[in-house]
Amino acid sequence: MTSALVLHEEDAGILLIFVILLTFVVLTVWALTKKSLRFLHSTGLALIYGLIVGAIIKYGNPLPDGGEDDGGESQGLHVSCDNITKPEEVLLITLNGSEYSYKLMEEVTDEDKGYRFNEELGKLTFDPEIFFNILLPPIIFNAGYSMKKRHFFRNIGAITLFAFIGTTISTFAVAGVAYVAMELSKLASTAPKDMVFGHCLQFGAMISATDPVTTLAIFKDLKVEPNLDALLFGESVMNDAVAIVLSETFSTVMLSGSEKENGQIFVEAILNFMTVFLGSLGIGTAVALTSAMIFKFCRFDGMDTLETGLFFLLSWSSFLFAEALGLTGIVSILFCGILQAHYTYNNLSEDSQKGTKKLMELLNFLGENFLFIYMGISVFSYTRHKWDPFFIIFSFLGIFLGRFLNVYPLSGVVNLIRRRSQRAPINIKFQHMIMFSGLRGAVAFALALRETKSGGDVSEAQQMMFSTTLLIVFVTVLLLGGATSSMLNYLQIPVGVDDNYESFASENQNKAWRSWYKFDSQILKPTLTNSGPPLTATCPSFCHKLAYCLTSPDAHISDADDQEVILDADELTIQHDQQRDSSTTTLA
Repeated sequence: MTSALVLHEEDAGILLIFVILLTFVVLTVWALTKKSLRFLHSTGLALIYGLIVGAIIKYGNPLPDGGEDDGGESQGLHVSCDNITKPEEVLLITLNGSEYSYKLMEEVTDEDKGYRFNEELGKLTFDPEIFFNILLPPIIFNAGYSMKKRHFFRNIGAITLFAFIGTTISTFAVAGVAYVAMELSKLASTAPKDMVFGHCLQFGAMISATDPVTTLAIFKDLKVEPNLDALLFGESVMNDAVAIVLSETFSTVMLSGSEKENGQIFVEAILNFMTVFLGSLGIGTAVALTSAMIFKFCRFDGMDTLETGLFFLLSWSSFLFAEALGLTGIVSILFCGILQAHYTYNNLSEDSQKGTKKLMELLNFLGENFLFIYMGISVFSYTRHKWDPFFIIFSFLGIFLGRFLNVYPLSGVVNLIRRRSQRAPINIKFQHMIMFSGLRGAVAFALALRETKSGGDVSEAQQMMFSTTLLIVFVTVLLLGGATSSMLNYLQIPVGVDDNYESFASENQNKAWRSWYKFDSQILKPTLTNSGPPLTATCPSFCHKLAYCLTSPDAHISDADDQEVILDADELTIQHDQQRDSSTTTLA
C-alpha cells in the first residue's frame, strides 16, 4: 500500500472520529432537551467528549512494541547526522523501503527530549489557520447575521462602551495581574525565562474575548428579557472583534518595537489598532453594500441554490479580503453580517431568506462544536503544555477583576447618561448577570492556538498562555455555562418575555435615533433594497434623476404610490402610543 493511500485512510479515520463525536453531541442535546435539562449546552458536551476521546487515545494505547512507559523519555528513531551545516537543508531517511523527508527547524533541548511521542494524538493536531480561515468565519458571521437588530441598535451606546472601553480595561487588568504572577513565578523559578510584560498584554487581550454561547442559548430557550439578551450578545460579539485586534496589535508591536521607547510603542499600538479596526470595518461594509446592490438588480427567480451560494461566497470574501490585506477578517465579516441582515436580506427571495439563515445556523453549530471537541482533545494531543500554578490562579483573579471593572463602573456611566435622556437604566440584576456571563470560548482558544502554530518557534511563554487559556475555557464553559439557569432564577430575571413587549416610543425618545431612523428608512433602505417605498418617493426632488437609476423595476411600491411616503419615527410613536392606550383601556 502506497504512503499516499495510507495518509488518505488516516485522514478519513480522523475526520470520522470528529463526525461520530458531533453525532453524539446532537443526540445527547436532543435527549437533554426532551428532559428539559439545561445544565449542559452542546459546547460543554463537545468539550467533555473531546476530553474522553483524547484520554482514551493517550492512555488506552500501548507503547510501540509493547514497551513500558520510560517515565517520559521519547520513543522513536534517533538519527545522528554531522554533515548537515545549514538549518534549511532537508534530511532524507529511508525506512522499510519508503523514503521520508524532514526539514530541520531548531535545536532540540533537554526538555523537548522528555516529551513522550504519541503518533495517534499527533495526527489529531490541525493547523491553526484551518480554524481561523474556515471554522471561525461562519461562527462570527452568524453572530452578526442573526442578531436582533432592533434591541441591538437601541442599546448600541452601552454595547460600544462595554466592547471598546471595557475590553481595553479588562486587557490591562488581566495583564497587570499576570505580570504580578510572572514576578512571583520567577521567585519560585517556575516562570518562563523569555516571558516579558508584552506577553502579559497579549494574554490579557486574547483572554478578554468572551463567548457566552451557552448562556445565550439558554436565554433564547427561556425568552429572557430582550434588552439583557441584546446587551450580552452585542457586547460579546463586538468584544471578540476588539480583543482580536488588540491581540494582533500587541503581537505586531512586540515583534517590531523592542528597541523603541515606551511612548513611541504606545502611539504605534493605538495607530495600528485604529488602522486595522477601521480598515476591516470598511471592507465589511463595502462588501455588504455591494452584495445588497447585486441582489437588488439581479433577480434569481427559481434559482435559490445559486442565490444562496452567491450570498455565502460574498460574505466569506469579506473575511478573506481583509486577511489578504493584513487586516482582521473577523471584524470585517462581523459587520458584513450585521449590514447584510439589515439590507441584503430584504432583496433575497423568500426561500433564500430561509435558506441563508438555516445554512449559517448549521455552519455555526458544526464549526463551534468541532472547535470545542478539538479543545477537549488538545488537552492530551498538545505535547508542550506548561502549567504554572501562580499564573493559573492569578489569571482567574485577573479575568474576574477585569470583568468587574468592565461591567459595574461602565454600567454606572451608561445609567448616568440614560437618566438624563429619560431612558431605562441597566438595573443591578442585569449587571450581575452580565458579570456572571463572561465565559471564554472559541475566539480566546483560537488566538492562543495561533500563537503556538506548528512549524515555528514556540516559546515557553506561548506554551504557558495556551495551556492556561485552555483551562480557563473549560472551567468557565462547564461551570458558569451550566449554572446559567440557576443564576437567572436566583436573580429573578424575567423570562418568557415577548420580543416586542416594549413600546416603539421608548426607542424614539432619543433624537439621534430618530434622525438615523429617518435617514435609514427614507434614503439607505430605498437605495439598497426593494423593501418599502422606492427612492423616488422619499428623496428630495432635485435627486429624482439619480433616484430613478437606483430604483429597481421590482420595487415593492410603484411610482403610482409615490404619495404614500413612509411614516416618520414621530408618527409611528404616536400611532403606537394610541394602540397601547387602547389596549390598556380594554384590559382595565
